[in-house]
Amino acid sequence: MQTIIIGGSSIPVLLESQLQGLHTSCWHTYGMTETLSHIALRPLNGENRSDWFTPLPGIQIDQDEKGCLQIEATHLYDNKLVTNDLVHLDGNRFKVLGRIDDVIVSAGHKLHPGLIEQKIEALLSLPFFIGAEKHKIAGQSALLVVEGQLSVNGIFQLWKMMETKLPPYEMPRRMYFLPNFDYLESGKINKRKTLEKVVSFRTC
Repeated sequence: MQTIIIGGSSIPVLLESQLQGLHTSCWHTYGMTETLSHIALRPLNGENRSDWFTPLPGIQIDQDEKGCLQIEATHLYDNKLVTNDLVHLDGNRFKVLGRIDDVIVSAGHKLHPGLIEQKIEALLSLPFFIGAEKHKIAGQSALLVVEGQLSVNGIFQLWKMMETKLPPYEMPRRMYFLPNFDYLESGKINKRKTLEKVVSFRTC
């Protein structure tokens, strides 16, 4: 195959590194149900590999007052589409920071779970995600939720390695290990339901 497109969700760091050995041209696409199609691309490998999405011809982008991506595509719909994706803009290209409703505000710091997960995903072979819980002083605190179990020594080693990857304000304040996560039909982790299990676990 000459070209492969990988769309929708974020691309795991490990997968992206493995793609560097392919001669096939691999592309990450940005799109959602509301856009009717993929509206931006970024090259995942080759000489033009980039961390930035570039909109397709006829697509204009900007941000709303909250920093969320706005899409203007007159051939698809009449009005601007305001997404829930926080982005960093550089001219007519963008990086996705995460969904605005997933942002964790901890002691004045705005933490993006997806970016934290990318930094530490090479440290864990088990499924995991970064979530949030209420904190009396900080407002919210980040937590690491893992499917499966590690030994006491494994937990200690994981913690020490995370300290080399994350600044202090991004470090999870707690770790939770659950035997099973809830999953959506798409195969993605159902974080909302899984966090409900964490609450139940804490109150047991």
